[in-house]
Amino acid sequence: MQRSPSNHSRSRAGFSLVEILAAMAVLLLVMLILVGLSDQMSRVWTKGLSQNQHRNRARSALTFMGRELRQAIVSPDTADTALQLVINPTSVTLNYPHSIFWQAPVATDSSSGNIAEVGYFIRRDGNRANLCRMLVNPTDANYLIYDASDPDKWISDSMLNLVAPATKASQYRGLFLENVLGLWVQAYNKDGTAYLGNSRKTSPANQLPACIKISLVFLDEVSAKRAPSPIPLASASDTPETFINTLPASIKSGASIATFTVALKNYR
Repeated sequence: MQRSPSNHSRSRAGFSLVEILAAMAVLLLVMLILVGLSDQMSRVWTKGLSQNQHRNRARSALTFMGRELRQAIVSPDTADTALQLVINPTSVTLNYPHSIFWQAPVATDSSSGNIAEVGYFIRRDGNRANLCRMLVNPTDANYLIYDASDPDKWISDSMLNLVAPATKASQYRGLFLENVLGLWVQAYNKDGTAYLGNSRKTSPANQLPACIKISLVFLDEVSAKRAPSPIPLASASDTPETFINTLPASIKSGASIATFTVALKNYR
C-alpha cells in the first residue's frame, strides 16, 4: 500500500511560526532567569567579599590599637598626675559612644623623648563615619601633657581638629579606619569591677585598669555607599548589638562587630 501524497508532504513539513515563536519565548524567559540569578549571585559575592575585607581590616586595626594600649603608662608617683589614661574626657564631644586617650612610649620621633600622646575617637563626615587616631610626638608644638597651668589642655575638640582632622585638605591626617559607626571602651580592674575611666581620679591616683575591652561596629564598603546622611552613630545608651538593630534596613545587613581585649602591661 502506498502513502498518499498529502500524508507524505505533511511528514516533511517544518515547525510552524507559532511553534517557533513559542520556543523563542521560552528560551528568552530562561535566559532572563539565568541573567537575574547571575546578577544576584554577583551582588552576593561582591557584598560578601567587601564584608570579609573590611572585617579583616577591623581586626588588624584592633590589634594595632591593642599594642599601643598595652603600653599605656602613668607616673608611679601618685602626686604626679601629668600622665593620664582617660575614657570619654569631658573636654571632648566626639564620643560615639566612647573615646579613649593615654600616653605610651610609641613616639615616631623620639629626639625629645619617646612618650607620645595617643587616642582614638570617631568623627562623622556627612554620610561617612571614621575611626580616627591621635598621635602627638614630644617634638610637636601641640604636645601639652606637661602643661601644669591647665592639666586637661592636652586633649580637647580643638586639639583633635589640629592633630587628627581626617580631612582631604589635611591629606586625611589621623584617619585610621573607614566606615566605623561606634567605638565602645570597657575597662576593668583586677577584681572584675568597672574602672572609673580616669587615672587621675582613682584611689590612690595613677592606677591603670587591668584590662580593656574594645568593640567596633563597622560597615562594609557596599553598605557604606547606601548610608543616609547624616549617618547614624552610636549613643551612650547603645551596646554594639542594640545599635545594629536600630540601623536602617538599607545598611543593617552590612554592619558587623569586632571585639578585642588587651591586658595592660603597666597595671599595678
